[in-house]
Amino acid sequence: MPLTDFVRKGTLHRRDVVAGDIATLVKEANQQLSIASTLKAGDAGRDDYAYGGVVKLATALLGAAGYHSSHKTDDIVLLSAVKRILPDQKTFVDLAEEWSKRRAMVAKKKSWPIEAGESDAQLESAWMFRTAVMSWLKEHCAAALG
Repeated sequence: MPLTDFVRKGTLHRRDVVAGDIATLVKEANQQLSIASTLKAGDAGRDDYAYGGVVKLATALLGAAGYHSSHKTDDIVLLSAVKRILPDQKTFVDLAEEWSKRRAMVAKKKSWPIEAGESDAQLESAWMFRTAVMSWLKEHCAAALG
């Protein structure tokens, strides 16, 4: 799981695990995914809430592994680092990276061209990612979960 290349590039920094931060990020991720789940595909904000939950989970995972991102680190770098910690989640993280790229592109055009079925699949994948992150957190630093 070495993330030294990210540290060398300055996109991640080593830090002590701060249990309160991890628990807060997980709580916020749960809230965002729950809100997304109450909205229908195509509803304003649904995909933003789901994606926000994924980013919070990725941030919690990195924090629990003893890293934090630099203020200039974008979501793509954050998600790429997650692949090192959870290599079995590579397929999802690749999807989330594409999700991030699309969000950046769409933000400039002020539209969100995601089909309802794709939106449903992304939300379902986000919940599965949460399960993987929570499993890793429970195994490696359960105390950080509160």
